[in-house]
Amino acid sequence: MPANTPRGISYPLYTDPIANTQIYFQDMATDIDTLVDQFSDRLIAAGTRPAAKASGIANQALAPLTNVTCTWVGEDFDNDNMIDLAVNNTFITLTDQGFYMVGASVGLSNTAGTYGVRATLTFSAGLGGGIQTLRGSSNTLDPSPTQTYINPLSMVYCDGITPVNCTVVMRQNAAASINIQDRNFWAAKVSNLMGGF
Repeated sequence: MPANTPRGISYPLYTDPIANTQIYFQDMATDIDTLVDQFSDRLIAAGTRPAAKASGIANQALAPLTNVTCTWVGEDFDNDNMIDLAVNNTFITLTDQGFYMVGASVGLSNTAGTYGVRATLTFSAGLGGGIQTLRGSSNTLDPSPTQTYINPLSMVYCDGITPVNCTVVMRQNAAASINIQDRNFWAAKVSNLMGGF
């Protein structure tokens, strides 16, 4: 009589009659092949998980004390129809069920005086959110770099039923407008809810 591993692979016991051994070994080989196919399917699915990246270069004005949603002009890659710049150039949409890493890198023009800048990842549904705040100082006595980057990052869950629109919202408190300059925005599925693949 065969025994079973926790993954359901049957194998012959040493006490099994010799006459049944071939049947048990064939059954064990079939179970192993089925399990390898399942792992292979998961690896292939992991290699083609939904991912997208948008970018922009042209200056976008960021007025003081005003929430401004970043806009994107380039679709660098998208394997799951997550970006449609012709319909809306402000968000990436998640539709496939699972956990996603969402992040951005936003370059800012320099400004005089002391100022703060906040970048917030916002999600229309799901759980998650990410904020990064940057304090800068630029004057003739203490010059800072001509461009500063801010990089918010978060994880969000999409249930596969309600699409999740992801945006990057900027706010600053300098004395005058500064520019959002070269910028990137991306989302990549990292796992399903169950199974870890």
